[in-house]
Amino acid sequence: MKYGDGIVGIFIAFLNIIETFAIVLITGFAIIYFFWLIVKYIFALRGGGDTKGLKVQITYTIVLLTIMFTIYGLIALVADTFVPSNSGQSNIYYR
Repeated sequence: MKYGDGIVGIFIAFLNIIETFAIVLITGFAIIYFFWLIVKYIFALRGGGDTKGLKVQITYTIVLLTIMFTIYGLIALVADTFVPSNSGQSNIYYR
């Protein structure tokens, strides 16, 4: 078995699935939220509404996405550096 035998192996496999799912889910929600803010900003421009608050939210979302992808890339780089895989794919996806 890849993760070990018994209940410990099952628990480790479950945590790896949850971890991968959580990363994809959080990143997906952040991207959807960013596009939702862009749509709200466009409608606020057309309707003559206040766009100052939306500009700040869009800026913070861009900063958040940049930090998220940078950290995710650094984790993948470190994982591939210390535990190289022979498949040529990142270890962050294939544990």
